[in-house]
Amino acid sequence: MAGENRKSKYTKQVLRDTLLTMMKRDPITAISVSALCKAADINRSTFYNHYHDAYDLLESIEQQFYDSFVEKMSTIDILRPAQDTIALLFQQIYENRELCRILLGENGDKAFLRRVVSIRRDKHIDEVSRQIQGKPRTLMADMYDFFIFGCIGLTQKWVASDFKDSPQQMATLCRKLFISLVDGMKTA
Repeated sequence: MAGENRKSKYTKQVLRDTLLTMMKRDPITAISVSALCKAADINRSTFYNHYHDAYDLLESIEQQFYDSFVEKMSTIDILRPAQDTIALLFQQIYENRELCRILLGENGDKAFLRRVVSIRRDKHIDEVSRQIQGKPRTLMADMYDFFIFGCIGLTQKWVASDFKDSPQQMATLCRKLFISLVDGMKTA
């Protein structure tokens, strides 16, 4: 039984590595199970023992990264500011830069980064609402979404630059932009 488990883990790792290698060149939409199995030197029936299709495999890779990030997020006190979340996000992306080059790059899943940066969305909107009294929560949600989409753009630019700036510099930039946005909303 332990041998089967080890073999299964090995097979999944080979498929994962092969898919990520292929995604350096091609989007997921252009990767067939046949081509993936041929490149991985794994039988298609073995592939189907683990995954439904290439999208399912990609989703499992993304979920593994997401779960890792959520686990690290649990170490941050829920009452600490959103900037701590941003700093942790950039550090996590940097520590997994080879994977993130693919997941967040040109051939990656555009919705994945949005999902990651939206963790604790409601908590952060509540935090902003406390800082900016007298504004409707829907306006605070719109402001937060505006900020998040800006962070997504900055993150994609950072990945495309081959991580030219440090995670700390990126977190500081986002923090400054966030503070400017909040200050602007206070006077609006």
